[in-house]
Amino acid sequence: MKKIYLIVFACLVATIMMSGSAFAGQEPYVALVDEDTAIDLFYISAKLFQFTHPNTDYTPEGFWPKNFLIRKTEICDENAVVHNINYKTPAGNSGWYRWVVVLPKKLEGDLNLVFQCGILKPNTEALYGVKAINFCAGETGEKVGPNCTRKPHSDLTKNALPQIRAIAYPGPQANFVDKFYLTSIKNPSDYNLTKVTDTTLPTVGNLRNSASLQILDGSTDARISLKACMDKTIFVKMPKEGEINAAGQVESDLNAGDSIEVYMNIPSANTVDIYCHKHSLKVMGIGEPDVVDPFRTKR
Repeated sequence: MKKIYLIVFACLVATIMMSGSAFAGQEPYVALVDEDTAIDLFYISAKLFQFTHPNTDYTPEGFWPKNFLIRKTEICDENAVVHNINYKTPAGNSGWYRWVVVLPKKLEGDLNLVFQCGILKPNTEALYGVKAINFCAGETGEKVGPNCTRKPHSDLTKNALPQIRAIAYPGPQANFVDKFYLTSIKNPSDYNLTKVTDTTLPTVGNLRNSASLQILDGSTDARISLKACMDKTIFVKMPKEGEINAAGQVESDLNAGDSIEVYMNIPSANTVDIYCHKHSLKVMGIGEPDVVDPFRTKR
């Protein structure tokens, strides 16, 4: 009888091991500053919320604005409900916002850096209060006209657009030591990731800024435009072990616990009032599941 139990147990173990291999799969994730599952539901849809995962205290996360003294409630909610505290960078002023988000999963695909800030025409919150978003919504870099309008047929002012710097840092499970800039894939583009051979560097296959690629180093070529209260996504190439970015830095695979630092610089040529908060950045992608059962009850 004991022998039968041992055989059954061995079969169960083998089945579990095979199931783990068969069902390893990939799982979506949405990562934010602080406890991901505690995000105010005003800032996330039910569809995306199901892909948040409890933090496991790998490394510290945080949000830091330049303008600590200019704090505003959420201008994207016309009902004046208090959500996250927003930090304002007024038109004609420089500023910056910095987020550090820890990855909850080992990366199995490319990354989305998703920004959502409140944008108003200059000084209009004082006139219209919480209803300003319904009359004076803005877009970074726009040429502002009278009565909360944009100058007709005007293009964006390039020098007024925010610049993005995104850096990967090693966590407790990392197999790399040195931080490195992330590289975005322009969208749309031809998605051509052709690499340039350079035998003077430690590895062949170096990335270069091109019609398809842009290193997120905070330079003037790493600009974005934000629309009032709407998502803006930067599509980031999944880092690969040993690949060299346009700054000559060696990339590495990213694991759960590694962190992404995103720094958004607002130039003094800024033409609108910008309001951002700790959940104005979401890091989204597909990663390695932490359980093997694909039929488990979702959170």
